[in-house]
Amino acid sequence: MELQQQFGEDVTFIGVPEPSDSTESAASFVDGTGSGSFTHLHDPAGDVWSAFGVSRRQTFILVNDDGTTTEAGFGDLVSSVEQLAAS
Repeated sequence: MELQQQFGEDVTFIGVPEPSDSTESAASFVDGTGSGSFTHLHDPAGDVWSAFGVSRRQTFILVNDDGTTTEAGFGDLVSSVEQLAAS
């Protein structure tokens, strides 16, 4: 993943598959996207999604050192990660 390679020193990336995804389905997604180099959490109850207010796939939640969060979509992910890394 290019963003992890570029910002891995300053930003920690964690993936959380959709709660309805089986372990096998989530593993297949990780393999297919090449995102296996960062941590993925299996959250079948959806606790992590609920805690961050995630309601759909391809939602990115950025958490700053002070705990504040920002939601980013695919279109603004790069600029959002750049801002997070600079803070």
